Amino acid sequence: MRQDHTLRCIAGLEEPTIGNINIHGTVVFSDQKRINLPPERRDLGMVFQSYAIWPHMTVLTRMLRCRSGRMVGRRRPSDSALMRCCRWSG
Repeated sequence: MRQDHTLRCIAGLEEPTIGNINIHGTVVFSDQKRINLPPERRDLGMVFQSYAIWPHMTVLTRMLRCRSGRMVGRRRPSDSALMRCCRWSG
Protein backbone atom coordinates (compact mmCIF):
# COMPACT_ATOMS: atom_id res chain seq x y z
CA MET A 1 0.00 0.00 0.00
CA ARG A 2 1.36 3.41 -0.89
CA GLN A 3 1.98 5.96 1.84
CA ASP A 4 -0.45 8.54 0.47
CA HIS A 5 -3.19 5.89 0.20
CA THR A 6 -2.63 4.86 3.84
CA LEU A 7 -2.88 8.46 5.05
CA ARG A 8 -5.98 9.09 2.91
CA CYS A 9 -7.63 5.97 4.39
CA ILE A 10 -6.86 7.15 7.94
CA ALA A 11 -8.30 10.59 7.10
CA GLY A 12 -11.43 9.01 5.59
CA LEU A 13 -10.81 10.31 2.08
CA GLU A 14 -10.47 6.77 0.71
CA GLU A 15 -12.03 3.52 1.90
CA PRO A 16 -9.85 0.50 2.60
CA THR A 17 -11.12 -2.86 1.38
CA ILE A 18 -10.41 -4.76 4.62
CA GLY A 19 -9.23 -4.10 8.15
CA ASN A 20 -9.82 -1.66 10.98
CA ILE A 21 -8.74 1.89 11.70
CA ASN A 22 -8.88 3.17 15.29
CA ILE A 23 -8.10 6.74 16.28
CA HIS A 24 -7.61 7.35 20.02
CA GLY A 25 -9.67 4.24 20.81
CA THR A 26 -12.53 5.13 18.46
CA VAL A 27 -13.23 2.78 15.56
CA VAL A 28 -13.50 4.96 12.46
CA PHE A 29 -13.38 2.11 9.93
CA SER A 30 -14.15 -1.59 10.22
CA ASP A 31 -15.05 -3.81 7.29
CA GLN A 32 -16.45 -6.52 9.61
CA LYS A 33 -18.61 -4.14 11.65
CA ARG A 34 -19.47 -2.08 8.54
CA ILE A 35 -18.29 1.17 10.14
CA ASN A 36 -16.90 4.00 8.02
CA LEU A 37 -17.06 7.39 9.71
CA PRO A 38 -16.90 10.36 7.33
CA PRO A 39 -13.78 12.56 7.44
CA GLU A 40 -15.49 15.35 9.40
CA ARG A 41 -16.26 12.92 12.28
CA ARG A 42 -12.68 11.59 12.62
CA ASP A 43 -11.27 14.47 14.71
CA LEU A 44 -8.08 14.94 12.71
CA GLY A 45 -6.68 17.01 9.89
CA MET A 46 -4.56 16.35 6.85
CA VAL A 47 -2.17 18.65 5.07
CA PHE A 48 -1.53 17.74 1.45
CA GLN A 49 2.16 17.93 0.62
CA SER A 50 4.54 16.56 -1.93
CA TYR A 51 6.14 13.26 -0.91
CA ALA A 52 9.42 14.74 -2.15
CA ILE A 53 9.63 16.90 0.99
CA TRP A 54 10.51 13.88 3.16
CA PRO A 55 11.19 10.98 0.77
CA HIS A 56 13.26 9.14 3.40
CA MET A 57 10.41 8.90 5.92
CA THR A 58 7.81 6.18 6.35
CA VAL A 59 4.13 6.91 6.97
CA LEU A 60 4.60 6.35 10.71
CA THR A 61 7.58 8.68 10.96
CA ARG A 62 5.70 11.39 9.05
CA MET A 63 2.68 11.04 11.30
CA LEU A 64 4.77 11.29 14.46
CA ARG A 65 6.68 14.25 13.10
CA CYS A 66 3.43 16.05 12.33
CA ARG A 67 2.04 15.18 15.73
CA SER A 68 5.09 16.25 17.73
CA GLY A 69 6.30 19.02 15.43
CA ARG A 70 9.84 17.65 15.42
CA MET A 71 11.84 14.62 14.46
CA VAL A 72 11.96 11.65 16.79
CA GLY A 73 15.61 11.57 17.84
CA ARG A 74 18.61 11.85 15.51
CA ARG A 75 18.10 8.47 13.90
CA ARG A 76 15.03 7.13 12.25
CA PRO A 77 13.23 4.67 14.55
CA SER A 78 12.07 1.36 13.11
CA ASP A 79 8.45 1.04 12.01
CA SER A 80 7.90 -1.72 14.57
CA ALA A 81 9.16 0.55 17.37
CA LEU A 82 6.83 3.33 16.25
CA MET A 83 3.91 0.92 15.98
CA ARG A 84 4.54 -0.34 19.54
CA CYS A 85 4.73 3.26 20.76
CA CYS A 86 1.36 4.05 19.17
CA ARG A 87 -0.14 0.65 20.01
CA TRP A 88 -0.75 -0.09 16.33
CA SER A 89 -0.65 -3.52 14.78
CA GLY A 90 0.00 -4.61 11.25
